[in-house]
Amino acid sequence: MVGRVVNDATMSLLEKGLDLASVRHRAISGNLANANTPGYKRRDVSFETVMRRAIEGSMSGGDDEDVPIERVVMVDGNRSQRNDGNNVDVDYEMTVLGENTIIYNAIARQLSLKLALMRTVITEGRR
Repeated sequence: MVGRVVNDATMSLLEKGLDLASVRHRAISGNLANANTPGYKRRDVSFETVMRRAIEGSMSGGDDEDVPIERVVMVDGNRSQRNDGNNVDVDYEMTVLGENTIIYNAIARQLSLKLALMRTVITEGRR
């Protein structure tokens, strides 16, 4: 009973969102670390696409665990901005990093509110 309450679809999606934002953060950090590496191609995670698949899988009762979270990182080989083949734009990466931080914090806040609601239900149930 407790496991079903804690592991509901909302908690699962929030957990997946935090994991995904964390993987995206690592990809962006890697891009910034390799901004001066010749031939390096930037990496990114399509947060919206992966979350949409997870939500659709959750709503249809399917298993959204088919794709390991680390395999959602894509190499962007389409853009080449410099003669050395590196396509990392530091200003763009900093913008994406800020966006990802906002997403991570919003999901963490939602998870915190959900846990606070569960705590209230449990403590009020004793009275």
